[in-house]
Order: sequence, then C-alpha cells, then structure tokens
Amino acid sequence: MSNSNIAKKTAGQQLEALTDIINIVNKGDEAQAEIEKAIDFLLDGEDTMGKITELEAQADKIYRTNWDFLQKAVNIIVDASGGKIDEKTAWIMMRERRGQIADLLSRVGKVV
Repeated sequence: MSNSNIAKKTAGQQLEALTDIINIVNKGDEAQAEIEKAIDFLLDGEDTMGKITELEAQADKIYRTNWDFLQKAVNIIVDASGGKIDEKTAWIMMRERRGQIADLLSRVGKVV
C-alpha cells in the first residue's frame, strides 16, 4: 500500500486497517512461537533436520509477512498523525506498544 493510497483513506478506514494489521501480526507472532516450540522439541530427537529446516523456512516466511504488515501499519500511523509521529517512532510503537495500540483502537472504534 503506497502512501498516496493511505492518504486517500478516511480516518475510520485507517483505524480499521491498523486494527486488522495488528491482529494479523499478532497471529503471525503466535505462529512463530509455536514453530519455535516445535523446533525445540525436534532438536531432542534424531533424524529431524529436514523437519527443522522446513519449520525454520515457515518461520522466516511469517517473519517477512509480519514485517510487510508492520511497514503498512507504520505508514498509516505516520499519515494519520500528519507526520507528527515519524517513521522511527511509529516502528517503536508497533514493536513495543502494539497491545496498547490495539486496546486504544478498540475503544476508539466503539466511539467512532
């Protein structure tokens, strides 16, 4: 999603998109955690390197997908703030405060 497409969205559409992105990224994080648990379990067994390699490839794909969605979220935050929140700050918000942002968005969504 380009910045020009983001700028054309209404504030409500931006909030909805950001909420959707956060939910997708959270699910991706959960999937990565499950894959890591499976890898740890397999490391205790024998002849499991093929399965471990497959699981690591899945985790890498999820990571790249999450990264792309997080970039979209960052663009929405920067645009919605009119540039008052810069890209670096938006990245920090999405990495460290995603849960709080999701909670805020759920409350705002009920008001809007």
